[in-house]
Amino acid sequence: MKTEAILNRLRAIQDRLVLSINRYSIRTVLIAGFAAVIFSGMTTVLLTQWTAYLTDRTMDRFVNVDNKISDLCLKSTTAMINARRHEKDFLLSYKDFGFSETKSRYISRVLTSLADIKGFMESIRLLTNDPEFVRLSREIDEAILQYQDNLLNMVEKYGILGSMNSGIEGEMRGKAHEMEALLKLQGNNLLFADLLSMRRREKDFIMRNRDIDASELRKAAELFDADLTTSGTSAERKEELRNLNSTYRMLFEQYVKTFEGIRTDKKEFLKSVQVIEPKLERLYSASLARVASARGDIEKTERMLWPIKTATGLLVFIFSLV
Repeated sequence: MKTEAILNRLRAIQDRLVLSINRYSIRTVLIAGFAAVIFSGMTTVLLTQWTAYLTDRTMDRFVNVDNKISDLCLKSTTAMINARRHEKDFLLSYKDFGFSETKSRYISRVLTSLADIKGFMESIRLLTNDPEFVRLSREIDEAILQYQDNLLNMVEKYGILGSMNSGIEGEMRGKAHEMEALLKLQGNNLLFADLLSMRRREKDFIMRNRDIDASELRKAAELFDADLTTSGTSAERKEELRNLNSTYRMLFEQYVKTFEGIRTDKKEFLKSVQVIEPKLERLYSASLARVASARGDIEKTERMLWPIKTATGLLVFIFSLV
C-alpha cells in the first residue's frame, strides 16, 4: 500500500510537470532545457577549477613555505652543533698544533657555520611574515652576533697567552731560563729549588687554571726574593736576579689577568649559546607544527571537496535527465 501511494504521488508530480511544460512551445522548452544543462555544466567546471585552486594553494604553502622553513630550521640546528664542535676542537688543539694553525683551521669553520645560521634566519623571514617566526629569527641573529663577538675576544686572548715559545707564556719561559742560567753559575741550590718551585706552580696554573696555583706561585716568588736577600750572592747579581724575578711575576700576573678575561668571555658566549639553542628548538618545533597544519589542511580540503564534486555531478546528471 505504501509503495502504491508513493508511485501515485510521483505520477501526480510528473503530470503536473508535464502540464507546466505544455504551457510553453517546444522551442521555448528546448531552449530553456539546453540553457539549464549548459549552465549546470559551466557551474561544474567552475567548481572544479575552484577546488583545484584550493588544493594547489594548500600544496604550494606546504611545499614552498612550511616545508622549506622546517628544513631551514633543521639546517640551523645542525650548523650550531658544528660551530660548538669546532669551538671545542680549537680549545683542545691550540697548544698541540699552534695558535695560528688551530685558529685558521677551526675558528674559520665556526664563523662559516654562524654565517650560515644568519643566512637561514634571513631566508625564513623572506618566506613568512608570521610574527612568532620573525621575532624568534631576529632574537637568534642577535644572540649569534653576541656569541661570535665573545668567541673572537676569547680567541684573541688565547693568542696573547701564547704557548711555550710565544705570547706571555713564552716570555715567562724566557725569563725563567735566564734566571736558571745565572743560578747555575752561582751554584746556589736553595735559590735553584725556589725557582723550580715557581716553575712547577706556573705549569700547574697553565694546565689546571686554579686560583690556588696562582697563589702558591706568588708565595714561591716572595720566598725566592727572601732567600736571595740572605744569600751570599754579589749585590750586582742579586739586583739582576731580583729584576728578572720581578719581570717574571709581572708576566705571570698578566697571564692570570688575561685568563680571567677568557673566563668572562666564556661565560658570556655560553649565555648566548643558552639563548640560541632553545630558540632554535622552538623555531623548529613551530615549523613542524606548521607542516602538520598544512598536511591537515590538505587532507581537510580533499575530504571537503570530494562530496561537493560528487553531489554536483549527481545534480547535473539528474537535471539533464529531467
